[in-house]
Amino acid sequence: MKLLRNRRGISLAEAVIAMAVILVVSAAATTLITHFAAVSARMMQRNEATNIVENTLECFKYCDDRTDFEAEVFALGYAYGVAGDVYTLEGNDYVIRLEVGYGAESATFAASASDKKGRGILEIEPYTRYY
Repeated sequence: MKLLRNRRGISLAEAVIAMAVILVVSAAATTLITHFAAVSARMMQRNEATNIVENTLECFKYCDDRTDFEAEVFALGYAYGVAGDVYTLEGNDYVIRLEVGYGAESATFAASASDKKGRGILEIEPYTRYY
């Protein structure tokens, strides 16, 4: 009897329960890390798209015509595709679409950005500049 009372260590049941608890905690932590990584990637997309649109808007504000605007934007290193009044820039994980119009009395600028799945990242209300 003396031998049984002096046992040290843990039983198999205690080990299995401890491993199950560790498994549940690890699964929860993995889920949280995955979620936060996705949120972080989306915020990085949004920040990059916002910076590009803001830089392009600043070019628009100080350019008098489409030729000046395109020269300034391309000087920034942005390779927009141009189709009429629509400028499109495809980044790694997003697409930026600008609508720029120059008229006789005013110029307008509107922008939107979406990820590759089509979910909206950024929308800028139309900005009108009068001469």
